[in-house]
Amino acid sequence: MPWAWRVVAIALAAACAVAPLAIARTWLLPFAWIWPLLVWSPLGARDALHRTEALLDVSPRPLVRTLAAAWVAGAIVALAMGAGVGVRLLATGHGAAAAAWLGGALFVPTAALACGTWTGNGRLFEIGYLLLWYVGPLNHLPLLDYAATQDAALAGGAPVRFAIATLAFGALAVAGRARRLRR
Repeated sequence: MPWAWRVVAIALAAACAVAPLAIARTWLLPFAWIWPLLVWSPLGARDALHRTEALLDVSPRPLVRTLAAAWVAGAIVALAMGAGVGVRLLATGHGAAAAAWLGGALFVPTAALACGTWTGNGRLFEIGYLLLWYVGPLNHLPLLDYAATQDAALAGGAPVRFAIATLAFGALAVAGRARRLRR
């Protein structure tokens, strides 16, 4: 990513760490988790986009290694961008909110990985995630607030729904990659 993108990413991550927790959780975290959209969108499709599938598919354990590497990279980005909020939620005794934050951080790269694995590009994830982000965390609709930016999302069970969705997307990513390897 260009240096200007990195400067904004660092500023958002720092703002999440130093702003009052209510503001950081409610307003800064959603922006910190939309900024890397173009980093996450090619997850699972990078080898198709760069036409390196044949090289990666003959590596030892291509199903596990390539998917795990892509997912870990995406998860690190999500965790780093919102770490200020997650650590402070945990430190202030908001364990359920911290767990929901972690679930949101894992949901995003898993969804990107599954979408990229099945479509071979990042467009489905870009559109779907942008819509989900706009309705859920940004406009605080508790049903779709995967980041649990409001306590109403916690009370409404959004973290449980998105934990299940994360597992489903993970299974879809593995199934999609296994399907491609069988060809």
